[in-house]
Amino acid sequence: MKTYNFRNESVILIGDTHDLVKTREILKGGNIPQGSDVIHLGDGGIGFDKNQLHKHTLMELDYFSRICAKNNYNLYIIRGNHDSTDDKFWNLNLPGIFFIKNAAHGIFPSFKRAIMIGGGISLDRCKRKKDVDWWEDEKTQEIGKYPDYCEVMFSHDTCEHFNNPTSSLLTAYEFYTKKDSKLMQDSAEQRQVMSDIALSTGVTEIFYGHFHKHLKEQKENVFAQCIAMNELFEYNSTKKYTL
Repeated sequence: MKTYNFRNESVILIGDTHDLVKTREILKGGNIPQGSDVIHLGDGGIGFDKNQLHKHTLMELDYFSRICAKNNYNLYIIRGNHDSTDDKFWNLNLPGIFFIKNAAHGIFPSFKRAIMIGGGISLDRCKRKKDVDWWEDEKTQEIGKYPDYCEVMFSHDTCEHFNNPTSSLLTAYEFYTKKDSKLMQDSAEQRQVMSDIALSTGVTEIFYGHFHKHLKEQKENVFAQCIAMNELFEYNSTKKYTL
């Protein structure tokens, strides 16, 4: 697992954008201070091109790199379920951009440790086309026994006991659960993997996207916050987050 050193005690989090052009507009919008470390929490639309040449994605990522150079940004892109799993993107070497397909560490100057986790389940996959706007291996990957303690998780999805539990899909997304016989099982397994990672790393803070609406929760000693769609949020590693 790669380890990255954040340059500042704060990072700027970007929620789901579902569109590379929207992401570029946020990066160029003037609301992110120069010299920032920026983390996109997934579902930026990487690889959602209508053709398999992926010219749009590659062009936009090049734009991102130039914006990062101009503003001295370090941009960390975490994979969401609405991002291609093709390694051609996640192995790209572009100045100022760090691609996180599955998992990576981040260390703040104060030595506070973060883990960044990609992946999720597309609830509407039954109406999507495989390897065009849905990928069979989109789920979060298990990382097995985890020896390193971390204090914060930046991720696309979150644990089963935060936000809407898997059981809520039966009513909230009844159309998809009836059309997709494996959706409930796959969703439960996905959320369990996230729970296992949180437990094994010992994180006490979780900041995630995927659910699109701003939400703060606390269960026992763990604080979790959903970053809304297109939202910018400044996370400060020296601050204690609690309800």
